[in-house]
Amino acid sequence: MAATSTCHATTTVPTRKFDSGELRGEGAYVVAPPSVHPRGGEYSWITSPKEVQLAPLDADWVVPTLNSQSEIKSTTPSSNTTWGKDSVYQDYLEHLERLDGEEEYVQLVCKLLGITTARKFLCVLHAERRPSAALWRNPKGIYSYKDFHGRGQSSYTLTEVFASTTTGIEMAMAGPTLAVWKLRLMAEVGVLTPVPVSLPALPPSASKDAHLVRRAIQDIYGLRWAREHGTPAPFTRRFMTPWTRLPEGRWESGFGEVLKANVVRKVGECPSGFPVATSLYLPGYEED
Repeated sequence: MAATSTCHATTTVPTRKFDSGELRGEGAYVVAPPSVHPRGGEYSWITSPKEVQLAPLDADWVVPTLNSQSEIKSTTPSSNTTWGKDSVYQDYLEHLERLDGEEEYVQLVCKLLGITTARKFLCVLHAERRPSAALWRNPKGIYSYKDFHGRGQSSYTLTEVFASTTTGIEMAMAGPTLAVWKLRLMAEVGVLTPVPVSLPALPPSASKDAHLVRRAIQDIYGLRWAREHGTPAPFTRRFMTPWTRLPEGRWESGFGEVLKANVVRKVGECPSGFPVATSLYLPGYEED
């Protein structure tokens, strides 16, 4: 099975319109079946692409436009690739945050967490006898979780509450970590469908922890690739130990088995904010 290659522009490419349609640029997206709307329900074709001919592409216009806007740089993985900051979801965070203002989505999350938007309730982050928590809506219409118990952190995103109740650890998150956990929450409440991802199998002698790690990696690819297919992912100890609920030593041992079995392979690195760069991985199938 061949590895997936992707390309990205080194500078911003704007959306451009031409006679037959549009070339979608930086920050733009296309919604198509089987995408799921945050309010529920899948998009469907009015006229299926199988029933019509493709519109002609004006290559004389498209190619010069691309060349004038930016240099297109291949990101086909190699052993010495150095990647930029892991930003698959950085530009997506604002969109994800707005989802916390969608009434229907928030009600689905409330149902999952056992809370309500209508009144105070028993905090789901700690044991208590009297209600000390409530959902608060800011002027932008975004809901957040408020804990009035007067201990530690007092305000959480809905995603942080979900991650905290899932892992049993109070979690404060930002950036790509928050985004991937948000995608997991969206999948949990049924507004996101992860893409199916195939990974090489583990050997029969593999431990239970290795199988748990492999499944977690498969799930993360499915969530990330629903946004941008084929992009490499970091699997850091700091992120993966709460995700898998494995102690650090068991995570490292299980991940070591996964690497040895070539379930995933390192394809590059990205800056981490620490002296050591963060490794990036793709499924272990080699390119043809």
